[in-house]
Amino acid sequence: MRSGLENTVLDILWSSSGPLTVREILNQVNAAQEKQLAYTTIMTVLVRLAAKGAVLRRMEHGRHLHAATAESAAALAVRRVLAEHGEAASTHFLAQAVADPAMREQLRAVAGVPCGEHARHTSASEVRPPSWTEVYRATDTQDAPAADSGVTDWTRWVAG
Repeated sequence: MRSGLENTVLDILWSSSGPLTVREILNQVNAAQEKQLAYTTIMTVLVRLAAKGAVLRRMEHGRHLHAATAESAAALAVRRVLAEHGEAASTHFLAQAVADPAMREQLRAVAGVPCGEHARHTSASEVRPPSWTEVYRATDTQDAPAADSGVTDWTRWVAG
């Protein structure tokens, strides 16, 4: 969870064209409110955000520069969920994507795959993993060895 001031600082970092010093962030925060905050208050917030992995701090020309580690609050949330839950989070996300046609289209758009080039399965009820016989015989799989290649055992195909 982030405080209101942490969100304000992140908003400033997200809207900037590059890393900012504590003073630059302080000036923007103070310009937007009546109560003026101290330099050390902003410094403390930045240290906390860095500890949470939301801000990267580096020294350049004797000054500490700060930049957000992600481009949005959503990107930070995704990173946090993946860090906490690992592969299980990815698995659940992909299961949701398979079940939701609109989400599948969003994923295709993000991946740069035009609608006509996706897998032959078009509805969630048709999407299924290949059976063990399809895998063993290397049928209905992309880049499967050709029938005349002499590779009949899928383990040799997978191992290369």
